[in-house]
Amino acid sequence: MTTSRRTPDTIAAFLKEQVRYEPLCQQLVIANEHNPPGTVLGMMALAEILIVTEDSISMLSEAVGSSKKSCGDRIREKSPR
Repeated sequence: MTTSRRTPDTIAAFLKEQVRYEPLCQQLVIANEHNPPGTVLGMMALAEILIVTEDSISMLSEAVGSSKKSCGDRIREKSPR
């Protein structure tokens, strides 16, 4: 799993806390912290399916252009209580 450079710090912190022990997530890359060259392309090459949020047109384009099964996911805002 990777974030984009525009992912808010609050979301990155949430992902680090929630995904840390998730066995299905073999790697979490927080793009603003540590993003070695080729990381995203390597992750895409190893993935069977790419799921990208709709807020990053460039990531959606890269996913579709990769010839992998790809889907875009809508970001839902938390409803007020």
